[in-house]
Amino acid sequence: MKILRTFLPAALFLAAQFSLMPDARAQFGGTGSDGVFWPTADTTLDTAAQGGVWDSQGGVWNFSYFYVPAGVTVTLTGQNAARIRSSGDIAIEGDLIVTPGTCAGEPAGGGYEGPGFATCQAPACVARATYQYNADLLLPVGGSRARSAQNCAATAAGGGFVKLEAAGNVVVAGTIEAVGDYISCAQNWTQRSYGSGGAVLLRSLQQIVVGSFATIRTDSYDGNASQAGPIRFESPLVPVVHGSVIPAYTTGTAHAVLGHFWTMSRVDKQITESEADTTLLNQAAMPDSGFGLCLSRHGAAWATMPTANRIMAFARDAVDPLMGKTITTAPGPRGIASDNNDYLWVACDSGSVQRFDSWGVLRDTTALAGSPHGIAVAGDGRVWVTTRAANTVVVLAPDATVLAEHDLSSVAPNGLPTGIAMDVDGNVWVTIQVPSPGSPGHVAKLAPDGTLLGNFPVGHHPSAVACDAHGRVWIAIEGDIATPGSTVTALTTAGVLIGDFSVDTFPSSLGIDGTGNVVVVCSGGQIDPTSSLLVLSSGGAPLHSAPLGDLSVSFGDFTGYQFAMTVDPLGDADGDGFGNLEEMQDLGNPFDPNIGSGPGSTYCTPAVPNSSGLPASIGGTGSDVALDNNLTLTVSGLPEGQFSFFIASQSQGYTPNPGGSQGVLCLGAPMVRFNASVLVVSGGQVSLTPDLSQVPLPPTFAHTVVAGESWNFQLWFRDNNPGLTSNFSDGLMVTFQ
Repeated sequence: MKILRTFLPAALFLAAQFSLMPDARAQFGGTGSDGVFWPTADTTLDTAAQGGVWDSQGGVWNFSYFYVPAGVTVTLTGQNAARIRSSGDIAIEGDLIVTPGTCAGEPAGGGYEGPGFATCQAPACVARATYQYNADLLLPVGGSRARSAQNCAATAAGGGFVKLEAAGNVVVAGTIEAVGDYISCAQNWTQRSYGSGGAVLLRSLQQIVVGSFATIRTDSYDGNASQAGPIRFESPLVPVVHGSVIPAYTTGTAHAVLGHFWTMSRVDKQITESEADTTLLNQAAMPDSGFGLCLSRHGAAWATMPTANRIMAFARDAVDPLMGKTITTAPGPRGIASDNNDYLWVACDSGSVQRFDSWGVLRDTTALAGSPHGIAVAGDGRVWVTTRAANTVVVLAPDATVLAEHDLSSVAPNGLPTGIAMDVDGNVWVTIQVPSPGSPGHVAKLAPDGTLLGNFPVGHHPSAVACDAHGRVWIAIEGDIATPGSTVTALTTAGVLIGDFSVDTFPSSLGIDGTGNVVVVCSGGQIDPTSSLLVLSSGGAPLHSAPLGDLSVSFGDFTGYQFAMTVDPLGDADGDGFGNLEEMQDLGNPFDPNIGSGPGSTYCTPAVPNSSGLPASIGGTGSDVALDNNLTLTVSGLPEGQFSFFIASQSQGYTPNPGGSQGVLCLGAPMVRFNASVLVVSGGQVSLTPDLSQVPLPPTFAHTVVAGESWNFQLWFRDNNPGLTSNFSDGLMVTFQ
């Protein structure tokens, strides 16, 4: 059925045509390898031919631009769900139709995996259709089965499922239909029923626009809205919807908002989601005690339950179809991690690592001796696994085949490797426990090829490790019943001790939040099982705390930071246009669209390391608009308690060791000193919001910054390294608008 529609404005069309997104968003918008899709006549896209029957991702296309002109109908057929990805924009002026199926035994319309409804015999059809419709991690395909009596040869489910994912805009001015058809059957049919609708998901990293004369519908062809499948729009900007959408759509973000903290109480058997300031957001019951935890890019927290031999998904929204989804694993699932292709990797201490696809289907089981425990995914897609009983680290390829095994007995002959994480340079850090009571533990540093780069003794029974984007490695010293631990140790990536910081008893898990703070889960012990959630600054100062259920744990990447930094550094978790690693290193927040990478760009980096073992790193937040007068300068990686002040110039320079300093002055003359605001380092950092209308620039010492001026900022600070000296941060150049 054709409907009247408006045409896309020429300017919007041209903008869409040339607004291809950079590689940073290729994982979301596809590779563009299928080129431009721009049919001039009615066209059919066969999902089965594109993706193969039962392909875990459905029929997938990777266009660089997807455009359906007015007057053209594109029909999706075949047996798979359809996933149309565009590295540019998606614009639909014509019609995009998902064909419904017919009764059993007829070839038209496809099968139970995608477009069309189920055409297999009952009751098997019911089971497989139900499984398929609830399997996709992004959105379930809607559809209830049609009921038949006596000897009818079929049961039937509803319409198909189509995902449209664009790194640019998604603009609909025509029709998208994924609806169920009328069902009848010739043999002994005593009851008639209507098929239900399919499902439509539009995802954009920019904006979704539905024009005034557009129609998106998933109801049944007879107009039965009660049989409609879901429609969901996901984008960082609020969708603009003027046309007809049947049924009502739900909304969400284009990417999962990672950065919240997920913890599990083994006594209360519940999972808790908290804000970055430890404010409680959600709680949900678990059928058994949890242990390992990771976040997927699509917003689910996946928990392992070792005694139940299951993993379970918990969504941020209680009505999300992922909430409560469970998958059976090999016995003893411990560590869990997510890779950049949406596969889940589970380390099972009974002797295997299992890989599940994005629909929860088991793809591979790789036998590994020695009780696999911790697991982490590297930036190149390889998977690293600690084996406690074998005292090794095993490396798997993305297809789950074993690539290498690295013996850690030279670090600790009787060691028990536990936690594992990657630093920003791709090196691998492993915590190793020594079973003798009171014996110091170790942290091993391995190169990406497995070469041992360092062996660093730490406190007794280190349980977990996490790395930030600024060269710090954090280790939780859990201890044991005889010697309970209450310390978090910080090292530089060179192995230099930054400090030991006191926390509550039995710190079992730790992670990093979006701003580089350290999140610690303290489990408590058997005598006192009281647990707590602590947040420390990047310098180790306490910031927030909250009570948790007894014997809480979150072994793994329970904030999503490791995934964003290592697995998906070029991705854009919050959809604000800045890459994850870029925001981390520029003191932004990759999980908050309101905190980008900040004004300006750094130079003269890295700075010379100071007594903290780290180089001082500068970043800017706020606005680079001169009239806003709202630029905040922040420097981290500083020695605690030292005096400092910011300096600035309109020119850059490079002067090593000025006046006996250990650092490099990166400014030219004349220079401005904001020494009216002497700052004392607290928590390893300082911040200043300079008054841009009163910059102390000679000769007036009250210069007003105006649009077009470029200013360079740096921090000078005192240090004891080992004697009295001084140092500088790197530089930040801001061109004001």
